[in-house]
Amino acid sequence: MKKRTLTPLLLVFFLVLAVSHAGAQSNQRIDELLGQSPAQKGHAAYLVLTAAGIADESVTPQGAFQTAVDRGLLAAGSSPADELTFGELSYLLMESFGIPGGVMYRIFPGPRYASREVIYRRWARLRRPPGQVISGDTAVRVVSVYLNSAAAQGGAR
Repeated sequence: MKKRTLTPLLLVFFLVLAVSHAGAQSNQRIDELLGQSPAQKGHAAYLVLTAAGIADESVTPQGAFQTAVDRGLLAAGSSPADELTFGELSYLLMESFGIPGGVMYRIFPGPRYASREVIYRRWARLRRPPGQVISGDTAVRVVSVYLNSAAAQGGAR
């Protein structure tokens, strides 16, 4: 009798423990990105791809980076530890969430016009050139503003 009640309780306990660990791991990765100046491509890919539901929270920044490279969102010749530019973050955000851009972005999709779209939609506080290297704080802020505006409009695309 005791064995029957103890087994489900232990199962629930370990399930709750596993889920709480996954959330802690995600928070740790975001904290790492916030502390980076300049931001690294691997951590930015982790942030965007997990927010978009493309990558699981248990993936490493290197794994998220490889997923982004495989999907053509980041350059194949780069590394997860390379510096992130504003244009790369913008393009990663636009393509990961399937955000339709303006006319020029639809004709020439890439970091240049993705960054213009992010600025136009006011997801970034300041105007920045697409080649400007950004901090982890800036990357998290841009993604956060996008997610908040998408939620206010009825959900992320």
